[in-house]
Amino acid sequence: MAGRGWECRLLAKVHFGTVIAGPFGAVGDKRHDVIGRAVNVTAMLEATGVTLSVEAFRKLGPDVRARFKKHTPPITYIRLQDSRRTRSATAATGRSRF
Repeated sequence: MAGRGWECRLLAKVHFGTVIAGPFGAVGDKRHDVIGRAVNVTAMLEATGVTLSVEAFRKLGPDVRARFKKHTPPITYIRLQDSRRTRSATAATGRSRF
């Protein structure tokens, strides 16, 4: 989208693990949710654009893996065309590019 001059705020965090999914909540107010350690790990990934955990990266075939580069620490994989801006850089300036 950026190549076409359109502002894009897509953020995708991808992890692979076991979760529990289903309706949660009080009777009459149940909502579908996903819970588990894998959900928490995914939420904690620092991401701009598309970011994969090591576990998700290992599930990809070689042709798709070639579209990502390694970023550390902690180890994550980001798309080659995505810029990398960490939380610490955002906190230091008080500004976000999104």
